Amino acid sequence: MNRVTSQLVAPKTLTGALLQPRSQIFPQRVHSSHHGSLTTSRSFKYGSKDQSARPAALKLRAKRCKGLRRNLNVSAVSTEGKPDTASENSSAAAIPGDHMAGAEIGKLPPGVDSATFHNFQLASGQIIDHLVIAYSTYGDLNENGDNGVIVGHSLTSNSNVDEWWQPMMGDNSASETQYALDTSSDFIICCNYCGSPYGSSSPVISKDPSNENAVVHGGDFPVFTMQDQVRAQKLLLDLLGVKRLKMSIGGSMGGMLALEWSIMYPEFVDRLVIIAACGRHTDWAIGIGEAQRNAIIADRNFKGGTYLAGEEPDAGLAAARMMAMLSYRAPSSVDAKFGRATVGNDGDATQAPEATEDGNLGETQEQGSFAVETYLQYQGEKFIQRFDANCYIALTKTLDSHDVSIGRGDYEEVLASVKMPTLVVGIDSDMLYPLSLQEELVRFMPQSVLHTIYSPHGHDSFLIEIDQLNDCVARFRGDMPTSAAAEQARQMMSEASEAGECDVHMLEANLASALQRADHSENEVRRLYKQLQQLQNKLQAMKAERSTASEKQLPVANEKQDPVTSSNTAQQRNNAVQLPWGVFKSAVGEPVREMKPLPANPPPNMCDTLEKEDLSDYVFYGTVAEDKQSTKGGGGW
Repeated sequence: MNRVTSQLVAPKTLTGALLQPRSQIFPQRVHSSHHGSLTTSRSFKYGSKDQSARPAALKLRAKRCKGLRRNLNVSAVSTEGKPDTASENSSAAAIPGDHMAGAEIGKLPPGVDSATFHNFQLASGQIIDHLVIAYSTYGDLNENGDNGVIVGHSLTSNSNVDEWWQPMMGDNSASETQYALDTSSDFIICCNYCGSPYGSSSPVISKDPSNENAVVHGGDFPVFTMQDQVRAQKLLLDLLGVKRLKMSIGGSMGGMLALEWSIMYPEFVDRLVIIAACGRHTDWAIGIGEAQRNAIIADRNFKGGTYLAGEEPDAGLAAARMMAMLSYRAPSSVDAKFGRATVGNDGDATQAPEATEDGNLGETQEQGSFAVETYLQYQGEKFIQRFDANCYIALTKTLDSHDVSIGRGDYEEVLASVKMPTLVVGIDSDMLYPLSLQEELVRFMPQSVLHTIYSPHGHDSFLIEIDQLNDCVARFRGDMPTSAAAEQARQMMSEASEAGECDVHMLEANLASALQRADHSENEVRRLYKQLQQLQNKLQAMKAERSTASEKQLPVANEKQDPVTSSNTAQQRNNAVQLPWGVFKSAVGEPVREMKPLPANPPPNMCDTLEKEDLSDYVFYGTVAEDKQSTKGGGGW
């Protein structure tokens, strides 16, 4: 690759980048919140923040809501853009609006720096003469340069992490809260993607930022692969003096970027956190992106990407955003939020329309729009004020390029080569990148753990359930299980593995309770299950010794029972409360007479209590499931 590596040779002299004192451009930026204050630590500003020399086509567009409302037939809505049809206490009411509503096209966001590099070669072979990288930093780089943390943002965000992950970032030395991103010990860097309209090289940025008469890239902007994005960001980290990354982390597109960092520079990254992402972009996600791109291209103002300022393909971009918003949510979340409510021409929300005897919706729908329609249209309106159509096409093509196996060999083997400790976070309601994709990563990455976020809000839960996300990432960085329940389960398993021969049933009880306490942490269940398999030989040996010393034997889980016995047993269980685990008292060949529920925390003397009775009268069962002919359960797993 032909490029010039920039070297910092003097406080105000830089080969490949223009260096200016940050204090001369804007004052030090302080973010106040209930968590305290965050202050950017960088003392220099790369690139020029002067926007006066920018071509007229790059200046911020005036609001075009009125015209778009005519094109899309949008009804007036509230300021929040989402009629309140659900209870404030309902989880459905938590659907957020656009967290980037204040961003401006083609401008560096407040407090963002930029650096320029020359002769950057893409994977396609194309050369970018002047590559601009916009970035934000938090915390201080230590003397060794080994406390870096790279954060990848989502598709349409900027590099200001505090605007979209603020509850995850703070000073751990001055707070009881443990933040996943610790400004007291981490040097946190977030780079704006090439192709984005928020400062980095993109269709709305001049081909030569130093020449006020240079034209913008426009529709000719090349496709950056995910690997191109990482190589560009590595140039910046080298320039800043970062020698090592303590962690690479990101959500959605940022998670894919984080994974690429670990594969391209395995000796440079210590830990990896992948959130709501995948190892290769799926056909499902590619298809969604293609539908969105075609909505933009079909707009008559698109003109092959050569549109002028004031004549942008707004309707197409707004439609693309509306499609994207649905893919970021989950059906149950949207249904619960809007409940088929309508919005009248006056903007007031009403109850869901009732069908008439002939099945029609009646006059209610004719006089207004469904609330969900108005919500999506409003989101489209907001989006076109802060994003560019060519940029959207460029970034979605970057997403489609994501495949860790390209140029490296077998997909599974590439994932297996990632050896650093890895936390993979999935969302149970994610439709865009389903949980199965994160399970796939964990299946092939040897040092990975899986944590699932349970939320009704779909893919965007990584921007909604931030407290939950912060807790699991902070635990991961502290070498703890990713949830408190999983930690307790691991402790119980450890105690169970040390049980003596006289504690056979206590051992089984602790193992069952440990699994019960894993509390939705699938990865911990898998780990416990593996440990359980290792203990099975020990258990079998104990039972074998006891069976030779006793005339009675414990019932076998898969032993066929008398049909009458099974029928009576099933009937009794149908009348009982279903419990995850239980202790059933019985005698061999007889129906179950009594069910004793296993307590969540088995008392220390439980083994002694059981030994006072005939141990052979007890059978330990898993989840009770029965039908008319059989009773499932028994002493297995």
